[in-house]
Amino acid sequence: SERKTLQYAPRAEKLIEICAKRLNRRQSVFLDVGAGAGNFALAVQKRDYFNKIIALDVSNKCKLVCEGKGLDCFKGNLSDYNDKVDCISMNDLIEHVYSPRKLLKDAHKILKRGGILMIATPNAIGFDFMLFGKDTDNITPPEHMQYFNPVSIRTLLERTGFSVLDISTPGILDVQIAERKIKDGYRLRRNKYVEYIVNSDKEIKGNFQAFLQDSKLSSHMLIFATKR
Repeated sequence: SERKTLQYAPRAEKLIEICAKRLNRRQSVFLDVGAGAGNFALAVQKRDYFNKIIALDVSNKCKLVCEGKGLDCFKGNLSDYNDKVDCISMNDLIEHVYSPRKLLKDAHKILKRGGILMIATPNAIGFDFMLFGKDTDNITPPEHMQYFNPVSIRTLLERTGFSVLDISTPGILDVQIAERKIKDGYRLRRNKYVEYIVNSDKEIKGNFQAFLQDSKLSSHMLIFATKR
């Protein structure tokens, strides 16, 4: 929960920043799909922007946890939800579903025109994917069935009726993840450049992490799109 709180706070800020430019605050409804324990819905709720916040999950246990935190919760799939909403978030969800195209079409159906969709998902051309290949900890079959990169997620969104507003890779832990994996005994093929980075001082690691973010090469993507 602590890790998610740290991860979700800046994500929620970015969401509100984008919604504030496009939505009517007094009437807006927010739906968090695959809400889990409700941490992201709570992070959004703390910003006091949306008129109504709903957590959606297929798990009855998650529903009970969310309700225990004071959240309105809907149990079921996105296709079971019929009310119109202004904003939908999907945190670490789209990589888990058999048909991401159907998931996005279901989202498109209930979003109001001009509504906002936020997706967070691994970046398949991110640093640890490219460095460790199939041995990256981001590849976890059978839970993860889909992988995207900035080009492929844009293509899928445009083909399902969305216009992409922003794609970023705001990760801050790529260098630490690689450093930990190598120190834990992973045998990386001889790579003097990577060895230098993971053994360098804090400033160099920070600069390299900033490079990964700016170049869309961090291992986690954050995407914002609007319903055309």
